[in-house]
Amino acid sequence: MKIGLRAIVIILAAVTLSCAQAKSVTYRCDEGKNFVVVFDSKGDFATLKLSEREVSLPRVLSASGAKYSDGQTTFLGKGAEAFVEIDGRIVCQNCRTGGDR
Repeated sequence: MKIGLRAIVIILAAVTLSCAQAKSVTYRCDEGKNFVVVFDSKGDFATLKLSEREVSLPRVLSASGAKYSDGQTTFLGKGAEAFVEIDGRIVCQNCRTGGDR
């Protein structure tokens, strides 16, 4: 029984550590739109949480800022500003991190 309990404690500690390393950022945009982006600990992926969908996006090359895209959905953030594009159409624009609006 002690081995099982020890294993559970180790697993919970690992999950807690990995969650603590993820960074969540809330953006407020024009037209009252909001979204959340959760960046993984290495910055390789970002989970974009919009009101109608949630999608995991890999980081892609960008001339400036942090760009995450799967070819259909794109998040581009630079400093406190960001926008979201879906199917070539900007759906969230003039977005800023939560405290900046």
